[in-house]
Amino acid sequence: VLQSTIYDVDLDRILQSFHLYLQDLGKEKIRWAGADDKPLQMVKTVLHELVKLRGATIKGHLSMVPIDTKPQHIILAYIELNLEVLGNCQSMSKFRIPFKSMVVTGSFGQKAH
Repeated sequence: VLQSTIYDVDLDRILQSFHLYLQDLGKEKIRWAGADDKPLQMVKTVLHELVKLRGATIKGHLSMVPIDTKPQHIILAYIELNLEVLGNCQSMSKFRIPFKSMVVTGSFGQKAH
């Protein structure tokens, strides 16, 4: 459903809402949150799907998130992580290595030679 409506939603506003939510939680709470933290898991899942659908262009929708601050905001770290994972998956698929094999063999996240 998201794939068919991705261009109809206000991504800037969604990313701002996710940013505010993650900032309110804080890094420590996020670090220790388990899979039972459904709101956090939902935000991370939707953010992953948005990055998967839009790729690096998702960064163009951060107009409502301050991006030049130190330390880096949590949402930016998640976007970068998702872009890295997406890039690794695309690199591995060029070598025709199925995603399931990457996870099972532990090669996920390693650079291909």
